[in-house]
Amino acid sequence: MKYLNHLFSTKARLDWRWPICLFLLTINLLTESCSKLADIHPIEQNPISLAKQQFLKDSTAFWNTGAKPTYNFRQSLERGIHWEKAFIADSLIYVPISLILPEGMTVNGSKKLPNETWLIIQIKKNNSEYAYRMMTLFPDTVTHVQPFSGTIFVEDYFNGNVSYAEYMYGSRLRRKEKIRTQQTANELRANMPVDCSLVKIATVCVGDVNGGSAPDICGDRYEYQCQYLNEGDGEWPLPGSSGGGSNNGNNNGNNTIAFTALAPTITIDIKKRLECFKSVPDNANTKYNITLHAQKGIGGGNKPGHAFITLEKSNGSNMQRLSYGFYPVSSLQSGTMQSVPSAIGEESSDPLRNSNARYSLSIDASKFQNIINASANLANQFYNLLNNNCVHYATDIFNIANPPTGYLGNNGFITPDDLNTYLQNTKSLNPNQKGIETDKKDLPKSTNCN
Repeated sequence: MKYLNHLFSTKARLDWRWPICLFLLTINLLTESCSKLADIHPIEQNPISLAKQQFLKDSTAFWNTGAKPTYNFRQSLERGIHWEKAFIADSLIYVPISLILPEGMTVNGSKKLPNETWLIIQIKKNNSEYAYRMMTLFPDTVTHVQPFSGTIFVEDYFNGNVSYAEYMYGSRLRRKEKIRTQQTANELRANMPVDCSLVKIATVCVGDVNGGSAPDICGDRYEYQCQYLNEGDGEWPLPGSSGGGSNNGNNNGNNTIAFTALAPTITIDIKKRLECFKSVPDNANTKYNITLHAQKGIGGGNKPGHAFITLEKSNGSNMQRLSYGFYPVSSLQSGTMQSVPSAIGEESSDPLRNSNARYSLSIDASKFQNIINASANLANQFYNLLNNNCVHYATDIFNIANPPTGYLGNNGFITPDDLNTYLQNTKSLNPNQKGIETDKKDLPKSTNCN
């Protein structure tokens, strides 16, 4: 009996110790396993988080030096840095930036500039040295599609030293190409060296500072830069221009874009169609009219605008009207910036066609005939997006009417939006000039030709 009691008490003690032993053994095994896993898979910090930490340190260090860089209007705006939207592409870190306007200022009702702006971080020398640039994109107004076409500003994020470059469909133009394609439409470029860039930042409006009901005062803000971003300055790939980032799938991995212009519904034989104006007799009761139209880009900028002409000749109830414009035969080929065969389209048959701004003039029979002759002759030229597009054709013809506000300059690369802006400004500068309208209107139908 004593033996049984001893055995029972020993077994009880063993039953009590086993769970503790098993628990300690499990903890030891887990500790050893975790230690080995840690040796195999060291935990690394996110490179964007590291870059953010370093940026904050470098930013504090820069301003602690007492530096006082000279900033222009755009550079002096508050910068909202969106680290949560940062991504890595082409070994660079891209962080979106919002340029926030001062209190009381707006652009199209927004308190931010509309330009796409990025903080670009380059990591050098074994991850120990960081370079910070700010890139701001100014898309042109004729393409406004991917890959990017337009002007970019690249600057030291802190010092603000700016260089600029111009792009065509994702490819950066060399300096000579840039000079050759320099836009000269805007009158503000008149006294500017050809190798400089003048871009419109935005139309900024200021409300009533006293909180009253006075109308906003609005004005265009421009920025003028002359330091071209040469190839030796390093490449700063555009967001979405290559394998990294987002390119919306538009370029199929190359720089050839599916460029779709607002093609006309009907292509016409312009020489034959202009003969129809002879059906209206020429005498003292005949009226002759020409209108130059500008349509801005539509569809969120995915489709470029257009410039075109409307001719009217009437005598009593007898009237002929034709709206027509200049196009490339192949819109895809025109995107390569090469000269391509052209065609003339009848505009009012296009359901997407309208007029955002227009300039109408009454003319005499002699000018009307000269315009008919030029319309047919210029239609034989090749289309070139850079120096002989729809704006060049329309303005060349309209200039024959000798507009009282002056000839429309159209050298170099000029867009329908440039023409629209010109007409808006011309109306402002010449409020008493009849025939200039800046409200959006649909086109009257071209007449039939029997």
